[in-house]
Amino acid sequence: KRKRCDPWGALVDRVVVLPSPSTSDGTHPRSLEGLRYVVKDVFQITGRVAGFGSPAWLESHRKPASANARAIYLLQNAGATGVGVT
Repeated sequence: KRKRCDPWGALVDRVVVLPSPSTSDGTHPRSLEGLRYVVKDVFQITGRVAGFGSPAWLESHRKPASANARAIYLLQNAGATGVGVT
């Protein structure tokens, strides 16, 4: 059984996904700049194994993702920071 990683038991894992570096001079912030998000355990995050909410799946699929899912990539480019997986 996994150890709880937050006081409410809502997260499966704490993961930090930093936003992509901004290419602007700061005068035009990106649409999600400064916001945080949590994603469901079905999205691929670089270096992490998606468990799809199933401990059995997680045990039988141990190869971490080599790239982020498209949705994660878009959030990063919009300036948001990922803080966990639920």
